[in-house]
This record gives sequence, structure tokens and C-alpha cells, in this order.
Amino acid sequence: MRLQGGPVNDLGHRLRSARVDAGMSLQALAARAHYSKSLLGHLETGAARTLGRACGRLRARARGPDRGLRD
Repeated sequence: MRLQGGPVNDLGHRLRSARVDAGMSLQALAARAHYSKSLLGHLETGAARTLGRACGRLRARARGPDRGLRD
């Protein structure tokens, strides 16, 4: 299911933008965040609904300790 607008789709746009800006592939983010590439792809396109807590954990894992997506 593809969502049009709304918080989940906005999160997906922000996630993809940050990943692309950092020069990371979807596969690299998946490995770093310990989530599947498929789930992250669905989040980026708005095709997946998630709980706010899961989104927060994803964001925290992707950032790593005290830094953004960049290494």
C-alpha cells in the first residue's frame, strides 16, 4: 500500500534524503541499522506503516553514536 502524504511518507522522504546526502546505499543503511533493505525501501516509498517507536530506533541506529549518517 502506497501512502500519499502524512507522517509516514514524510519520514520516508527525510530518511531517503539523509541517506542519499550521506552517499549511502540502501543496503549499507540496512546493514548499519540492522533492518532489512526491503523494510527500509518500503519506509522510503511510504509503502510500510510502522510504530513511532520503531522509527525512532531506526533513526538512532542509522545515526550511530553522536553523529549523522556519515562515517
